[in-house]
Amino acid sequence: MNQNPSFGTIVKERRNGLGLTQTELARRVGCAPVTIRKIEYDALRPSVQIAEHLAMALNIPEAEHLAFVRLARREPEVSPIPTPPPEPEEIGQEDLSGRALKGFQLGERIGAGGYGAVYRAVQATVERDVAIKIILPKYANQPEFIRRFEAEAQLVAQLEHPHIVPLYDYWREPSVAYLVMRFLRGGSLDDRLKDGPLAVEMLLPVIEQICAGLHAAHRAGVIHRDIKPANILLDEDGNAYLADFGIAKNLVGANGGGHTTGEMVIGSPAYISPEQIMAEPVKPQTDIYSLGVMLYELLTGPKPFKGPTPIAYIQQHLNEQLPLLSAANNGDAAKGKQAIPTPLDIVIGRATAKNPGERYPDILSLLADIRRAMQPDSTVADVTDLRSDTTTPAHIAAMIDLPDMENPYKGLRAFGEADAADFFGRDTLVQELLIRLAKKATLRHLRQVWV
Repeated sequence: MNQNPSFGTIVKERRNGLGLTQTELARRVGCAPVTIRKIEYDALRPSVQIAEHLAMALNIPEAEHLAFVRLARREPEVSPIPTPPPEPEEIGQEDLSGRALKGFQLGERIGAGGYGAVYRAVQATVERDVAIKIILPKYANQPEFIRRFEAEAQLVAQLEHPHIVPLYDYWREPSVAYLVMRFLRGGSLDDRLKDGPLAVEMLLPVIEQICAGLHAAHRAGVIHRDIKPANILLDEDGNAYLADFGIAKNLVGANGGGHTTGEMVIGSPAYISPEQIMAEPVKPQTDIYSLGVMLYELLTGPKPFKGPTPIAYIQQHLNEQLPLLSAANNGDAAKGKQAIPTPLDIVIGRATAKNPGERYPDILSLLADIRRAMQPDSTVADVTDLRSDTTTPAHIAAMIDLPDMENPYKGLRAFGEADAADFFGRDTLVQELLIRLAKKATLRHLRQVWV
């Protein structure tokens, strides 16, 4: 057996190879899931009994059981003395992996952007992995930026939901600020899209989780304003979580109303809504628009608008309808492209209507239509029948080719002799009714009833 990897690494790799979750492995071994998690991150040496059970549960060859147990019980190496915390001038200039920070040991840098960097870290007191966002000093010393930073921290802390990335802690120091969040090991939807579009059967659970998180945020009066694949994080089991509420707007706050007048355009160019571009009030429909754009990308792979510059994206969001899914897919499943339910074009068309008033009234209404559209036997009519008055006409016209014909159904309007051609198929029953009506007794009976 290869002795180079740690015992925890071997356990994790074997578990993943068998397709087991930490909870399932814990059940086989007869211990708590947290014990497996600590073992995998080399934060706990298992007992001999647990090590032996792990060997059997992970299908370790019998000849290697003894070496496996010895590796499990090997004394850990003494950790080196932590390096001093980073100075403000170091933040953003170099990789801080391995440095100590207020009880956190920084691991690898997992992301960097214009405002700072994100590191994987270990919180020693509770032996858990976390993600730490470190804000660059040039922003951390700006009162306006710090106000937004603290607003983000308070905002996310209040949005407690299973599919919103939780905030564990935050603090400020001279020239630097920190956010401590849950670390999610599955990457983002943006990473997942590098392998191509999501399979249709895998899409619905992800969208349901995103919509559940957004519904909780909207119910609290919070509009995310930057829905995109990079801000949807995944755990090891593929569950989705809303992240990065840094530009979210709390409509219940002191500056309520959702107006962005006088502010810069906030959002990502490829997913931004028309009202954000025009600095108009933002509502839940703003997130619905961006989610519709993202849904197109998840189904097809490429973004609906090609850009490539921010100005080009703005013009496209303001003036162009999203292309049909069938146009992106070319209807050719033989070339490796999946068959996409046609009714989803109607759903995306309504979600991305230029006028917010023509979009879905709330995120749950959008989710209901997505579910309906993805039923195996769904048709365009299943989606348009109930909401045809607000569905985007361009998408319906492109998909439904109906012949010109007079509608025989008059609703509450009276039928006349000219409508006789619309009544057929019950000649025998009509004749029997006429015979019975011709009988005097029957007519007397009818007169008595109606009097």
